[in-house]
Parts: sequence; structure tokens; C-alpha cells
Amino acid sequence: MIIETRRFGRANINPDHIIRFDEGLLGFEQLKRFAIILCEATEPVQWLQAVDDPTVSLPIVNPFLIKPDYELDVDEGELQSIGMPSVEEILIVNAMVLPEQIHNATINLSAPVLINLRTKQGRQIVMEYSQANAIRYPAFEALAAYYQEQEKWRQGQKEQADVSINQKT
Repeated sequence: MIIETRRFGRANINPDHIIRFDEGLLGFEQLKRFAIILCEATEPVQWLQAVDDPTVSLPIVNPFLIKPDYELDVDEGELQSIGMPSVEEILIVNAMVLPEQIHNATINLSAPVLINLRTKQGRQIVMEYSQANAIRYPAFEALAAYYQEQEKWRQGQKEQADVSINQKT
């Protein structure tokens, strides 16, 4: 299925991968169908793209990458609403704000998005606000550390490849 998007142009989406949000997302309650778009250039940030509105594309990220001690407060009813996923079947992501000045990037820790990977049902929940679950939690330092680690890994892979090539010659 081809969808038009403002951010990515034409995107080929597998209809089996469309996630249904019966209640929509905060601020986008009228939109019910979304797809996750992986963009290598922004990894680990992914994009929750509305299938039925090309202008709605939300940056999302694994909250534990930004805040390893993140605590999720989910009740059984919220899990039942998405088909009671097992630990292996649930994807937890949070929306981000990525301003032009990336050092001001934030993540909303108060409103995680839960996705059942088996049933393709999703729900955004709103947890009680606290300092630990800030609405605008700074994300830049964690993202910068992630990118540095990835660069070290890539450099290590390149050095290993160079050594292998030199040993063969």
C-alpha cells in the first residue's frame, strides 16, 4: 500500500503492519491508523506516520534509551484494550519534540504509546505527572551518547575490515 507523506514522500506500507489506535493519539484523536516508519538517518528516532493524513508524522523513540530508569505505570485495563500483549509482544515508545536546535530535543515521558505487535493495536496512555515522568524531558544528551556509541561501533567495524583486508594481502 502506497501512502503519501509530507516528510517521506511516497511510502510503501505493508497493510499488515498498520497499527490501529481506537482512541487516536493525544491531539490527533480523529486519526486511527498509523504506521511506524524507520529512517536510518534519524535512528534511533523512528516516525509514527498517520496513514490517513500525510501531514501527521510524530517522532518516537524507546524511552529506556533516553532514561534507563524510566518507570511505566500501566493498569491491566489499558493492556486489555490492546489485546493483553506479553512482554515480548509489546512495543513502548514515546513522542518527541525535535526542534531545529537539536540540543533542545525533548521526550514526553508522561504519555507513552503502547503497541501490541501481535494484534497491531495501539494506545497512548497518560500517566500521572511527576519529575521522573516529565512532559518535556531533555533528550539531547542521551541521543548524543547513542550517536557516539554508534560511531565507535562503526569505526571498530571499519578497523576490523581494514585489518582483515591487510592480512589477506
